[in-house]
This record gives sequence, C-alpha cells and structure tokens, in this order.
Amino acid sequence: MFSLSVTPCAQQHQWSLYLNAPVFTTTVMMDCMLMEVASEDKVGALVSQVQTAAGMSSAANRRVEGFQEDWVKVVHRGQELDPGLSWADAGVDSDGDAVKIVFKELAAEGFKVMADDMDDVSTDGDDM
Repeated sequence: MFSLSVTPCAQQHQWSLYLNAPVFTTTVMMDCMLMEVASEDKVGALVSQVQTAAGMSSAANRRVEGFQEDWVKVVHRGQELDPGLSWADAGVDSDGDAVKIVFKELAAEGFKVMADDMDDVSTDGDDM
C-alpha cells in the first residue's frame, strides 16, 4: 500500500449544438486528497471513490452527438492512464505520487438545425 495524492478536476465543455463542437473549455481544480491504494489495484477502481468523495455526479448515461471523449480520465505526469491497468503497471507505485482525475461535463447551448423534409413538396404558391 502507498499513499497517492489525488486532485479531482471538473472540466466543463461549452458545447454548441449548432456547430456540433465545443466552443470553449474551463477546468476547475478541487481540493487535493490523500488516498491509500495497493500496487495491484486497478486505476479505474479509484475513480468511483474519488467521485463520491468529491461529490461529482455520474456521467454514464450521458451522450451528445459528436462528443467522442471519455467522461473521466486519470492523468499522471501529463500522461493519461489506462483504467484497466494496475498502479504498478502504470508506473505509479511510490508514496507521494500525484494524479489528477478529470470529470468532464457538457453545457449545451444554442440550437440544432434540423433537416427540412418539406423541401420536395409542391405547394399552390409554387405553381404560379
């Protein structure tokens, strides 16, 4: 077992429904917390513990057309860690190592232009 310094972050993407793309992104770092983990524990197992401790909501059922990223990512020294790896396999196995867990949120804005199926329909006004 070793002590891991974990910093949860809330990353909010302002998503334009019209452009179907992010407009801008803001990230807020929350208070750091110390967690005890074993070297053989999976990286992904820590996410739910931190999510509960930080008071973040689950994004498992959310999807926006065009948003293809994962809703949560774990970062150590600038590298995203695979949630399926153990801490030892990911190279994080000493006291005082620091990781950031980024929880992504979307704030949709604007409107989406829908295709008009009435373009091929003739009206009385078109006959004149």
